[in-house]
Amino acid sequence: MDQIGAGFSHLSPSRATASPQARDATPAAHPAPADQRVPARLLETRPGEPTIDTQFIGAGLRPSGTVTELTVTNRGGLPAVVATVMLNVTVTGSTAPGFVTVYPCGIPIPLASNLNFYVGTTVAIAILVKVGANGTVCLFNSGTTHLVADVNGYLPA
Repeated sequence: MDQIGAGFSHLSPSRATASPQARDATPAAHPAPADQRVPARLLETRPGEPTIDTQFIGAGLRPSGTVTELTVTNRGGLPAVVATVMLNVTVTGSTAPGFVTVYPCGIPIPLASNLNFYVGTTVAIAILVKVGANGTVCLFNSGTTHLVADVNGYLPA
């Protein structure tokens, strides 16, 4: 049986009956609820634009192939230790098409992108990302662009 039907002994348009193994499984513990925050700007590469704490501002266009290591903990109302952050990541003012991959710092760059963009476009995406080494997330951009990141909340560790 393929993964979609795994755990079901009978499947019809009107009902799905779980197998005895699936019915007897112990329910998973509920994770801690997300802690939502008033959005706070943590990264702003455009000159003259602020962040919540004047860190990570005005770096200018991020060249193609750049990894930006962004500290997210102890900023924008986040505690020192969190498991995952909720970010809005925006590209703007791009001079080349490309993509952005957001991932926990300390691991190799994943092979999938989170956001794709064309020259001159402004594109944003909401993303949940695990926090990596030293309370950081990394943003890899394949095309030259400005990067903006706002934190909206987190999942506790």
